[in-house]
Amino acid sequence: FPCTYYEEIVFSPHWHQPSDTLGNCNIPYLEQVTGGVLATLAVQQALPHPTNLVARSSPEQITLSWKLTSNAFVRGVNIYRSEAPDSGYEKINQAPVGDSLFHDMPALMNHPYYYMITTVNDSLKESGYSNRVSGARFGFCDTLLVLANTKGDKTTPDSVRAFYQAVLDSIPYRWLDVNMQFHPGIAEFSRYRSVLWMSNTFEFEPPTTEMADGLNAFIDNGGNLFFSGFAPVRFWIDASAQVPLAVPGQLLFHRLFGVDSADRKVQSMLCGARAVAPGYNTVRVDSLKWMDPGFPGQLYNIDVFAASPTASVIYRFDSRFDSTTSFGKMKHRPVGIEYHGAAHTGILLSFPLYYLDTADAKNLLAYILREKFGYPSSTHEGASGSRSSLNLYPNPS
Repeated sequence: FPCTYYEEIVFSPHWHQPSDTLGNCNIPYLEQVTGGVLATLAVQQALPHPTNLVARSSPEQITLSWKLTSNAFVRGVNIYRSEAPDSGYEKINQAPVGDSLFHDMPALMNHPYYYMITTVNDSLKESGYSNRVSGARFGFCDTLLVLANTKGDKTTPDSVRAFYQAVLDSIPYRWLDVNMQFHPGIAEFSRYRSVLWMSNTFEFEPPTTEMADGLNAFIDNGGNLFFSGFAPVRFWIDASAQVPLAVPGQLLFHRLFGVDSADRKVQSMLCGARAVAPGYNTVRVDSLKWMDPGFPGQLYNIDVFAASPTASVIYRFDSRFDSTTSFGKMKHRPVGIEYHGAAHTGILLSFPLYYLDTADAKNLLAYILREKFGYPSSTHEGASGSRSSLNLYPNPS
C-alpha cells in the first residue's frame, strides 16, 4: 500500500514537556499536514510509482521484471533506456506493457545499458520513475581481467605491480586499478570470462552496489572469480563486520565463494598455507616480506572460514607457532575455499598473492587458470621441433 512520511524540522518548545497538551497544538498546521498527507496518498494511489525493477543479463538479451500493481487506474508501464546512468533516457516500447516482463535486445554487446520504468494510466499519463537498473549482453571475448583494489585515488605501487607482472608471466591480461576514480561495472564483467581480484593492503574501496550487480550477472553467466586479499569479510560484507560471523546465504560473499562463516584472531601468525585439496601445492610467505619487521615471512590478522557443503577447503592456515599459543591459535583453520556454483567457479584466499614466494604464487595462479577456469594454456616449454599456436578461445576445439 502507498504510504507517506513527514518529519518536523523545527520542533515545538512543548515537545516532551508537561505542557505537551492538545491546547498547545498548532491545529491549523495539523490541518495542512493532514491535507498534504491525504493529497499525496491520493496521487500515489491514482498512479503509483512502479517498484522492484530488476535487470537480468544474458548473451542474447536483457530481461526486465518488476512488481505488478493491482491498481485499477494503471494500464501498464513504459520502458526507458539510456547508455548513461543519469541522462539520455528514451522510451523503447510502443504501447504500455501490461505484463511484468520485458525483453530488450540492444545492438551492442559488452556495453552497459540503464533502465527505468513508469506506470501509465488510460489517459497515458505517467508516474515518476522507478529505481534504476543496469544490464548488458554478455559475450566473453577476452580471458583475464586483473583488478587491483586500492583506497581513495591511489594506484598500485610499482613494486607490487612488478610482482604480479612476474607472476602472470606470459598470460595475456588487462590490468585495472579499482579506486574512487574507477569502479568496474557490468561492461567489464560481461567481457572477461575470468577475473583475478586482489587487495594487497587493509585499505581498499569496497564494491559498490553497481559493482555487486555486475558481479551477480557475471557469475550467473558463467564467469569465474579468484579473490586473493586481506580481510575478505570486511571487503565483501561490511567494513565494520564483527567476527565470528555467520554468512547468510543471500549475501554476494556466500554466492561467490560458498562461505558459511568466518573468524579471525589478530595475533595469529601465518607463515604459509598448507594444501589439502588434490592438485594444489603448499604455498609459503616470502621470507623477505612481512607485516611486522619482528616477524619476517609471516602475516597476521588473517580471516579463516567454514565452507558450505557445496564448497571445498583447498588451503589451511600454517604457522610456526603451536596452536595452543596466541600466535598459532588459527593453525589448521581454512584460509582457502573453492566453490562451484550453478554456472561459475569462485576461489577465495584470505591473504594476498603478493606476500607469497614468487614461484609459489606463479604456479598457483597458472594451476587455477588452467585447471579450474579452463584458461587456454601454451605449449610445454620443453617441446621440440617446429610449433605454432592458434587462439581458438572461446570456440571449442
